[in-house]
Amino acid sequence: MWDFWLVHDDSFWHMFHLQAPKTLSPEQRHWHATVGHAVSRNLIDWTPRATALEMGMPGSWDDTAIWTGSVIRHHSGRWQMAYTGIAQEDGDFVERIGLAWSDDLDNWERDPSNPVLESDPQWYEQPGDSTWQHGWRDPFLVDLADDGYAMLLSARILGASNPYGAGTIAVATSPDGMSWVAQPPLPGIAGHFAQLEVPQLIKTGSQCHLIFCTNSDGPWPRDDPGAHPKIGTGEFLGPHLFGPFAEPPTFIDADEDGGRYAGRIIRTETDGYALLAFLDGDADSFRGGVSDPIPVVICPDTNRFRLMEDMGRKDSA
Repeated sequence: MWDFWLVHDDSFWHMFHLQAPKTLSPEQRHWHATVGHAVSRNLIDWTPRATALEMGMPGSWDDTAIWTGSVIRHHSGRWQMAYTGIAQEDGDFVERIGLAWSDDLDNWERDPSNPVLESDPQWYEQPGDSTWQHGWRDPFLVDLADDGYAMLLSARILGASNPYGAGTIAVATSPDGMSWVAQPPLPGIAGHFAQLEVPQLIKTGSQCHLIFCTNSDGPWPRDDPGAHPKIGTGEFLGPHLFGPFAEPPTFIDADEDGGRYAGRIIRTETDGYALLAFLDGDADSFRGGVSDPIPVVICPDTNRFRLMEDMGRKDSA
């Protein structure tokens, strides 16, 4: 397993995660991914449940693999999952967004209108625009109450002068959570990384924390001499969901090996904030698991998240 997303239903934490057979190589797993499901009461001891979502039928828009998504409780009372569907078309892997619905978090049905969102050529790279992997994935759903819904996505801006700084966070909006329209990218994000994956938005007081992950200059090619040496989970800080995110990003949990990736920050009623991340291993092996909760706090000097174990250290940001 690798990327995952979490939701709580008043009884359990539900973890939905990408999965593939261990008989596949670490690279092959990406093109055979389905969505697994497990539950826990303490975020440590997990009980697997049945596979939540598999790739579509041959010839469909998501027939190659299913990639990262998110789940929220829709205003209708049903659970709504947004997910990434992968298909190979004209020699390119194309990423699109679909929806699935559930009454119990165990049994999921695809939305008949899928795919509900594709990358908009006004602002974002399209398949074949560059030598880079198409970016239109990892949807993070946001309930805007009376203002409908928003979705954040991993994307790449169109026509960037530096391809290693083209990574951005795209935005889409919907009045009802079913019909979606792409919007311009979040301001202040592009220019730092080649990609920003698994976005997550957390509001604390008057601040919005845009959580992201990056593996420096990938994917493909991976030869930027100025690439940032850290791989892992970071954040931008801004006053509102739609930014601006004017200050440079900082890392929360990162190192040169990328041993933990795709971090998610959650808040429990008893233990406060914690980060969970997928355990990647090292350059020679793929571990494929999820960490136990790692306590994080908001630093009073910067209003940014930091690992509790790093508080008092000046070199961790």
